[in-house]
Amino acid sequence: MITGYKEKHSIGNSTVYLMDCIEGMKQMEYDANVLAVVDPPYGLGSKLAHAGNGKNAQSKFSEDFKLKNWDNEQPPYKYFLELFRVTKNQVIWGGNYFIDHLYSTRGFIVWDKMVINRYLVHKRELVLCPF
Repeated sequence: MITGYKEKHSIGNSTVYLMDCIEGMKQMEYDANVLAVVDPPYGLGSKLAHAGNGKNAQSKFSEDFKLKNWDNEQPPYKYFLELFRVTKNQVIWGGNYFIDHLYSTRGFIVWDKMVINRYLVHKRELVLCPF
């Protein structure tokens, strides 16, 4: 039984909880979930806010990034420990940002963003998908 959530939604036979994910995972049993698909904050912070200027701007939303702090830090190592404990399989977007926290595997997908822009932080992204 998960407690401490702000909202709870059932979708088919799945339940989604709006809460701190580490606190939620601490309450789950080992291998409680078959699959987790996650896209944690990469810790890029201000690098997102400086995505070019004028006609070279990567995103018309770069001003929005300057106002937010959701991507200032990566999740702590304990996030990954809990994630691996409570899920049998994981798909982790941005695996290239978390290499120090991931286990050794040959299961990566390379996402080629197919953009030519010198202001793009990374033109390719690794997705951990070890199964």
